[in-house]
Amino acid sequence: MAIPRLVRSRLKTPKPRIAAEAAPAPPTSAQVRTPVDRQLGKLWCWAAVGAGIHNVVKKPAVISQCEVAKKHLGHTDCCKNPPPAEPPPGCNVEAALNEVLDKLLVTQTNGSGTLPLPTIRSEILRGRPVACAIRFPPPRPFHFVVIDGYIRTPSETILIVRDPEQLELRMSYASLISNYRNEGAAWQWWYEIA
Repeated sequence: MAIPRLVRSRLKTPKPRIAAEAAPAPPTSAQVRTPVDRQLGKLWCWAAVGAGIHNVVKKPAVISQCEVAKKHLGHTDCCKNPPPAEPPPGCNVEAALNEVLDKLLVTQTNGSGTLPLPTIRSEILRGRPVACAIRFPPPRPFHFVVIDGYIRTPSETILIVRDPEQLELRMSYASLISNYRNEGAAWQWWYEIA
């Protein structure tokens, strides 16, 4: 059946759609530049990482590992032995990074396991490093590091990791999760900075 002329004149011809602009692709690399120095004590990864994160999120305030240790441990003698000497025995101890960050008034959330790669990239793009607790085979304690940036290649994303024992490392996401520093260590806890 033919459409009557009157009805046909009222039908509107759809306008051609203009393709929506594609969202810009995320940058191929980004870095926060978290100033994580070499840890001063054998067990002071928490102090080095805590100071580095504080110094990124609390700019222009700057705090040293010694000040972090004093705040967290309540000792005034933690840095009486100048580096490279180890801190006194009561100061060279393990500490929980979430408690250290709380004392430094750095807001964070944390949890068991790992964060997905898109979340890590998103945090880096917001200017916020991601801290990790790495579990080495016993008897070593947890070791804290900071994911500070990433570089996307055609085949994978390389993470830039600030390690207070090794300074800057570059590795794949898979290596960070299950074979950190090729020592069979695994990422077991995450800390997102607010």
